[in-house]
Amino acid sequence: MIEQQTASGHDDGTALSGPVVLLVSPSDELAVQIEQGLQGFSGVAGLKHFTEAMAALRHYEANGPDMAGRPPICLFDDDTPDLTLPAFAENLRALPGGSGTALLALVDSDAVDKVQPELVTDVLTTPPGMAELHMRLQAAMRLQRLGRTRSVLARRVDLIRTEQRIASARLKYRASHDELTGLFNRHFLEQRLAEVCTSEDRTAALLYIDIGRFKVVNTYEGYQAGDRLLNRIARTIRGEAGDEDIVARPGSDEFAVLLYGCSEDDAIEVGERLRRMLTEARFRDSAHVYPLTASIGIAMLPDGEMTATQALTRAYQACFVAKSDQGNRVHVYNERDGALVNERRALHWVPMIRDALSQSRFRLVFQPVLDIHDHSIRQYEVLLRMLAEDGSLMPPAEFITVAEQTGLIHDIDRWVVSEALHVLAGSQERITLNVNLSGRAFDDATLVPFIRKGLEKAGSDPNRITFEITETAAIGNLERTREMVQQLRELGCRFALDDFGSGFNSYAHLKQFPVDTVKIDGSFITNLTTDHIDQNLVRSMADIARRLGKKTVAEFVENAETLAMLADLGVDYAQGFFIGRPDPTVPTIRSWSANDDKAENRGSPVDQPA
Repeated sequence: MIEQQTASGHDDGTALSGPVVLLVSPSDELAVQIEQGLQGFSGVAGLKHFTEAMAALRHYEANGPDMAGRPPICLFDDDTPDLTLPAFAENLRALPGGSGTALLALVDSDAVDKVQPELVTDVLTTPPGMAELHMRLQAAMRLQRLGRTRSVLARRVDLIRTEQRIASARLKYRASHDELTGLFNRHFLEQRLAEVCTSEDRTAALLYIDIGRFKVVNTYEGYQAGDRLLNRIARTIRGEAGDEDIVARPGSDEFAVLLYGCSEDDAIEVGERLRRMLTEARFRDSAHVYPLTASIGIAMLPDGEMTATQALTRAYQACFVAKSDQGNRVHVYNERDGALVNERRALHWVPMIRDALSQSRFRLVFQPVLDIHDHSIRQYEVLLRMLAEDGSLMPPAEFITVAEQTGLIHDIDRWVVSEALHVLAGSQERITLNVNLSGRAFDDATLVPFIRKGLEKAGSDPNRITFEITETAAIGNLERTREMVQQLRELGCRFALDDFGSGFNSYAHLKQFPVDTVKIDGSFITNLTTDHIDQNLVRSMADIARRLGKKTVAEFVENAETLAMLADLGVDYAQGFFIGRPDPTVPTIRSWSANDDKAENRGSPVDQPA
């Protein structure tokens, strides 16, 4: 038990302003923390067991803690092993003066909703911040003076619960909706497609819509104008769909409509109507007017045995055919479309990928990752580019799908790993490189041995390389992914889970994968300074990661306000164009300030690397 101070005051005889705080907790560390952090209270008594707590309460009932005879304030830790909060509250109220004693509960953040408000004066989450705890104790002391300790702060508890319900609803919404347009997202669309494909008596038509010339608006007018255009298109398409139909945005400038109970003729009619409406629309921004085109592919469902992925692929392939020969037309899928699409894309990209591998036309660029606490840069994310014939650098989104379909992705994975190890071996500084692995990497049983040999050959410290994989790719094959992650960590390498929070079961995945770092999905960061829910979610992610011994990285950091808020929310690292753009220069350890990088070295979110 921590030594209790006398009721008369400090050792120098000065009077104390507050009562004794009785802390019921099994944690000595928490008791010391609270005792050292509280000013203006007569002391903290650490009580670990029920018998100690009851004895102390009876003592203060009989004697009073100070000259004013005030009862103590009870601070109950819900982790106390032999005593529950309801039982302690019941015993406290049974004492002669128990109704005048304030009771504050310390509970885990996920248990706030389970606390019965009528039992307590207030509720705090563990571990409590000292400033917040001091404020709550002062409020409890005022309530004691007013004799209102049983008029609990239910409003505060209700507010916490309301915020939790809103946060939960927001997570569920994000799991099924596109944040920008409010349409359903690809994941939700695939769920509904799966229902149709497995139904014996339900038919539907899937329309896949590609908006031509969207990239022109995005490039010349900026991403904000592009966002306005996407919202306008979304409203147009949604206005033509029925109440039960599904309208989704599966890609950046691509939309999909699932029409239930629709015949092929009706689907073609809807498609033509949408094409005309979108083509006749004119998007005006600044002093320019931009005409649009719409290429629409249609797949009828179900057509024999098929999966949701196959249904979506057929509609996409039909859309690809519709875009051919100047596009702006409607095309219904047939069996020849898939082969035609794959053949055309392969004919274009496969030779370019092979040439890039054999002629060293792939390039690595490095984007800095800022340590928010000391504003140092010691790690960089490695990003891949292909050198085009005109000298420009093409992001992987242009060619990676074909690479995955043709198996060339495994050669690309190896090239990236080898080059990253070469950079580490040639660096005299202890930088860390974060290397992205493709979604197909875990299908390659030879990758781990390749990395092992590469580390031995380069003589690189495996602790200086962190492999990243997206949450979506990781859950594609849970057992195989977990096995390979463990093997890489046994080599001494680190691992990061990218796009964390994009799935509704993100916390379950965090528990399952032995990762060192979680990279918070950029959708939570983009509007962080203005979105209260995003702030709560990011704080929760950072708190849970910290409790699990993992670091957090925030992507898409675009301004000083966002960076400052991330520091307040407990995030460890930041990445984005405000910190620095991807650069081919060999990375070095350096300090960072907002004035270091000139404006031309930063970009807008539309330039974010793939």
